[in-house]
Amino acid sequence: MNNHVIIAAGGSGLRFSSDVPKQFVNLAGRPMLMHTIEAFHQSFEKINIIVVLPAGQFQHWNSLCEDHNFDIEHKIVSGGSQRFDSVKNGLAEVADTDCIIGIHDGARPLVAPALIRRIFDHAAENGSAIPVVPVAESLRQLNEDGSRTVNRDEFRLVQTPQCFKVEDIKAAFDREYDASFTDEATVVEANNTRVSLMDGDPVNIKITTKSDLALAEKLLS
Repeated sequence: MNNHVIIAAGGSGLRFSSDVPKQFVNLAGRPMLMHTIEAFHQSFEKINIIVVLPAGQFQHWNSLCEDHNFDIEHKIVSGGSQRFDSVKNGLAEVADTDCIIGIHDGARPLVAPALIRRIFDHAAENGSAIPVVPVAESLRQLNEDGSRTVNRDEFRLVQTPQCFKVEDIKAAFDREYDASFTDEATVVEANNTRVSLMDGDPVNIKITTKSDLALAEKLLS
């Protein structure tokens, strides 16, 4: 069974408080997105890598690849106004009818190749694979009276890559966008398909703030 990955890298850098799109921010000497692509390249002898970028960033990305001698084979696809649209555009580039498709955040550059292989294997066996990690801190739920404590053991933090059999993910995305879609798992569940959770990795963090970037630098060193 063939493997494909769609790397969603359409960030603008607004929440990151940067003039540079987050996926191009320097991490350990190279743009963050290069670390992410490299992790998937190292995971399998052969994997089709599709990177979704805003159309206006194509030229800049190609220049960065030249500057850093980055020659890992990948295809660039235009993103949409929502992550849902970007992933849908990426799915349109997969003609394979017997494969596993992973969708990954471009801003998760610390994902380990061993974890990637484990997630794809889980999806091949169970139809899908959603990596999750336990909640380490206490949680409170806001309500009309203020807030109440909730049992953190009943919650999990969701990571990527999220992997699915091609027929399930394509069928799920054959619909219009809905604001309730927070990730690919929610889209698949909206199509009445159950998803399978599995253990993720606490190191597989999403770079959202400058402190996240500093932590990633330490972890890489």
